[in-house]
Amino acid sequence: MPTSRRQRGTRYESSDSESNNHTSRLYTPCPSVTGIIEVKGPIQTCETCNRFCTPCCFHKDSTCHNCRIVCTDGACSNNGKYGATAGIGIALGEADDQQWSLPIDDNLDPGGRRTSQRAELLAAIVGLDKVAEADGHPDNDEEECCVIIATDSEYVVKGMSEWVPTWKARGWRKSDGRRPSNLDLFRKLDEKVQTLERQNVFEKISFWRISRDFNDVADRLAKNGARLAVVSEVEYAISAFDF
Repeated sequence: MPTSRRQRGTRYESSDSESNNHTSRLYTPCPSVTGIIEVKGPIQTCETCNRFCTPCCFHKDSTCHNCRIVCTDGACSNNGKYGATAGIGIALGEADDQQWSLPIDDNLDPGGRRTSQRAELLAAIVGLDKVAEADGHPDNDEEECCVIIATDSEYVVKGMSEWVPTWKARGWRKSDGRRPSNLDLFRKLDEKVQTLERQNVFEKISFWRISRDFNDVADRLAKNGARLAVVSEVEYAISAFDF
């Protein structure tokens, strides 16, 4: 008999007042496993399947597969300038078929400037596609599978856990009434998250900022993707970092 979702739940915390609904996107490890994480690190590898995982409240001493870790990163050479090239890295685990190093081109980001911020957002978007292909269980009420996008990008984590809910409440505008930078990708990521949850592909999708030291696999993959990228014919101007 499958374990109920309530029994298998994972602890999530957010500064958002609606902490029990899916607008709370910030992942915070359960306090009972912080000591394990401090010793072993936030990302561990299952010896059986090579997938990345992290300890949870219910699996302190064994590998937890209830929450699927997706390590993502983006890289950009000559950031935002003419001649810039960018790539993304995604890692579900240690095996070669669980990792992707992709150059950003106009198929992946049509007409977009090549910047590190756009690369980081694209990595999260494609990362959700990859984990959905590997683990998704559409409309399956008996399987709980939570996904954690683990990245060293504060821009992605803070954007999805803090900025996006506020922008949505203002009609996708900032406090000064201006349009947020990279809004097209933030909206695409937000829509993908909501669709996967609404279709019950995953129970919950959250975002976790980890140190770059623990995101070295995705970082390496992203840099390799940027090296493989071809310079676009479009000349891109630098834009100021804009919250």
